[in-house]
Amino acid sequence: RRVDCFEMSLSELADALPGLKTTEERTPNCEKIADLVAADIKVISDVMDKVKELSEMKKKPGGREGAVGIVGAIAEKCYDAAEPFLIAALPLVLELCADKMKFVGELAQKVVKKIIEKINPYMAPTVVPMLMDSMGNEQKWQTHVAALQGLGYMMLAAGEVLSTLMHIIVPKVAAMMWEMKQEVKDAATQCLQD
Repeated sequence: RRVDCFEMSLSELADALPGLKTTEERTPNCEKIADLVAADIKVISDVMDKVKELSEMKKKPGGREGAVGIVGAIAEKCYDAAEPFLIAALPLVLELCADKMKFVGELAQKVVKKIIEKINPYMAPTVVPMLMDSMGNEQKWQTHVAALQGLGYMMLAAGEVLSTLMHIIVPKVAAMMWEMKQEVKDAATQCLQD
């Protein structure tokens, strides 16, 4: 029996995500959760707790995709009110860019772009260290690429503020140009050209 997602609570909407078979089935739940946040920003702490819980479901890619989908839907529907929470979720989304299920990683890359393109330029000093941490040796190459692309998006969104952080950015990005994976090298080169 299908339940209209407008009648469902946050917990019901989020808890249903891992069991849904496709992205198309998960999207309405993610959007409804974002609608709940847009209607009452006070629920965002509970939403982000659910996002973390879903992102840690190792054997349920639908849960991990749902976590990313919720963050993306919130970024789409109520970015300004939710910006601090979206930025706090950025490391989690960056890590999911390297998910073993390709559809999760691809959605995570799109959500990273959504978050960073709309960023308040004065948040750059907070976000740059997150992106730098995502380029560490313990992270997978897909996360490195997403972080480098994130720096590129940030140059467009917050170039003036970011220019004051170049002494931190350039050495790390230059070092990424020597990575083994060609995709990382390409992303580093593109980032420096931006």
